[in-house]
Parts: sequence; structure tokens; C-alpha cells
Amino acid sequence: MDRIGFIETGNNKVNQLISNVYYSQVDNFLDIPTDCPQRDERLGWTGDAQVFSDTACYNSDVSAFYNKYLFDMYNEQNKRNGSVPNIIPTLNPRIENYAGNVLEENIYKKAEKLKEMLMSQDSSPWADAATIIPWNVFMHDGDMYHLSINYKNMKAWVDHIIELDNKNGLHHLLDFGFHFADWLSLDNPNGGPFGKTDMYYVSSVYYYYSVLLVSKAAKLLKKDEYIYYYRKAEQIRTAIRQKYIKNGHVNITTQTALVLAICFKILNENEVEKNINILEKMIVDKGHIDTGFVGTVYINDVLADNDREKLAYDVLLNESYPGWINEINLGATTIWERWNSVLPGGKMNSDGMNSLNHYSYGSILGWMYRYIGGIKAVEPGFKKVIIRPIFDERIKYSKLRYNSAMGEYQIYWKYVNDNRVNITVKIPFLCQAKVILPKKVIDCKSGTYKFDIKLK
Repeated sequence: MDRIGFIETGNNKVNQLISNVYYSQVDNFLDIPTDCPQRDERLGWTGDAQVFSDTACYNSDVSAFYNKYLFDMYNEQNKRNGSVPNIIPTLNPRIENYAGNVLEENIYKKAEKLKEMLMSQDSSPWADAATIIPWNVFMHDGDMYHLSINYKNMKAWVDHIIELDNKNGLHHLLDFGFHFADWLSLDNPNGGPFGKTDMYYVSSVYYYYSVLLVSKAAKLLKKDEYIYYYRKAEQIRTAIRQKYIKNGHVNITTQTALVLAICFKILNENEVEKNINILEKMIVDKGHIDTGFVGTVYINDVLADNDREKLAYDVLLNESYPGWINEINLGATTIWERWNSVLPGGKMNSDGMNSLNHYSYGSILGWMYRYIGGIKAVEPGFKKVIIRPIFDERIKYSKLRYNSAMGEYQIYWKYVNDNRVNITVKIPFLCQAKVILPKKVIDCKSGTYKFDIKLK
């Protein structure tokens, strides 16, 4: 897994965060993408692998690694009519592993629940790893062969949930079963690891997204069935809108609910601005995000894509709890499983399931590649890209190198003074970039370009 992505800024704490994400990936990518390398678990949880997969692809050449994991996944799916277990490969642990030798009834019941969670399946968005990981890998490596061999994972999962939907009344919603949803978010007034966002809303949005990805993959692979999946995706989106969108507003008042509706285009274009305004107010009023594994992956992309660039930087650079820099201030050298894995004063959180080396929240680094470094694929394999770095004086400069499947991109920008930024962009052979800068958009082919930008 050669390292292919490098990003450096003029902010030492941000640089420490970049290092923390990379080392949590290195520590956990051993044969399978484990959730943590140090406790008696070290399992290939699909949800953790899914939310981090895009960031992993920016950091390293992980195509072969993920293809092996997807091969293992399909072997499990093949036994289960397309269903995706929470853990790949699956296991069948002895109940004594969780109850020990103490078989009092309350401990035994708790142990049974833990074992059931380990062995269960069909939980969104964990199971959606079957569609999202292949797609993210394909967007980075551009390899049609890899997409073709992993298409069976994608199709098997989607066909399975469509069949379950049919059996459960054909609501075009994934409104049944158990789902982790926005795991470990901070917005549940009752506490605990489950977020406040309606789990059936989350699962239904991912149902839509997974079906849409299968349609896109099928079209690229020249399979006529792409039309069927596209129409199915539209039916699901319509059903989500009928249940969860009222008068153009998302009727679930959580940051994650708004993020998903905007990111996955559940909202119509004319509805986005009023919902982004609500999201902005929620973050500003709280002073921080309160999202879990689901919302955190996309929240900064949603802000940056909708003219809230400064707020996205505020989220990244927040030094108080909860935040990545807060973890740095408390001594973190890898990514934590919980926002409060370590408490103020340096004491460990006494809750169970607490790891100091768990890459899921490290997905923020994907946003940093896209919006600080400034590179985002338009075509699979990065043959065509958008280069749109977002400037902020608090990080002074950014140096990015990304050795894509098509060759190495380089993007370097720095503040000359508070009103001027210099930018150098290097585009590899046979590639094209749309460079989006303040008051200027330039279409560039391979070569090196320099820009001097006045900000005001």
C-alpha cells in the first residue's frame, strides 16, 4: 500500500491531524480494514471501512487491499442471498468470550446482545460498504476491470434489500430491521451510542444511494439493467421526500439529517439554501458539530459546496470539545473512536468500547484533500479533475501532492499578504483540470501553471 497522497499546511495542529489519520490507517490496514489494532476486537467492521474508504484512497494505493476485502465480502454475501454482515469476514464467537466465567443472568443477556450485534447483517450504512467501497475505489483507480469484478457485490446487496422491501410492503424505504445509522453522534438527549437521527431515514437515504451507484456502475459496464436501477432509485427518492420533506424542509431536526438530504440530493435545488441556513444556524448556535459516523463524513463537503467555506474551516479548527484539534490538544497521535475518548484533564472515558486508534472520524482528511489541497475527481482515475482550493489565513499555506492513477498532481498555495494568494498547479500528462479560483475559472491541460490572486 504505497503512500500516494501528501498534504502539508502552515498550521502545526492541522499537520498533526493529517499524521494522526494516516497512522490510524496504517495501523488498521492489516489484511483486513480493522476498526482498531489494540483491543481484543480487531474486526473488519463494514461501516468503519465504508466511511473511511475515500480518505484511504487519497492516502495510499489501496485498490488491491480493498479488492481482497470485497472478495471476502462477496463470499459472505454468496451464503446469505446478497446480505452483508456487519463484519467481514464473519465470526461465531463463544458466548464465554463476552460473559467470561460469570454466568449470572444479567451478564449472560448482555453477552448475548454483544454476540448478536457481531453476527447480525443488513444494517445500514454498514452493509452499504458493498456499493460505496467499490465505487470510491473506482473513482480513484479508474480501473473498469476492478469495477466489473466488484459489481457482483454491489448488485447482490441492492437486489437483496429490494427483495426485503417487497416483502415488507414495498414502501420504497428501508423502514424495517436494525440499523446503526449515525453511530456515536452526540445529539441523542438520552445518551448512548445511537444518534438522534431517525435510523430509518438514514437507512432509506443509503438505500437510495446504493441503488443509484449500482445504476451508475451498470451503465459504465454497458448493462441494460442500469435503467431498472435508475428508476428504482427515483422511486426511493420520491418515497423519502414524501415522508421526510415537508414544504421544502427536512422534518428531522438534526445536523446529520440535513447533511444527508443536501449531500445525496434528496432536496431539490430550490430547497437547498433554506436547509443549509438551518444547518449553519445549528452549528453556530452549538459552537460545534454533533454528528456521528454518518454525518461527519459529509458535513464539511456540504458546507464548502454551499458557500460556507469559513464555517467548514471553523469546524475543522475548533479547539474545544468535540473536535479533531481538541484531541490534538489532549495529546492524540492517532484518531479516537469517540469524540470524548479522553476527558479533560487526561482521564480516559469510562464508557465501554473506547479506542484511541480508530480511523472512522479520520474521514475529515478526505475533505482536506478536496478543499484545502483542492483536488477532486470529475472522471474516474483523476483524468479530469476540479482544482478548487479554499483559502484560509489560519493555515497560511497548503502543499499537496497526489500520485493519481494518471500521474502526480501538485497544488501549492500560500498567502503573500492578507489580500493576496500565490498558487502553483502541476497537471500530469494527458489530464485536464478546471481550476476554480476567486473571480476566475480556467480550463487547463497538462503542464505547470502559476496564478497570483487578489482576494478582495
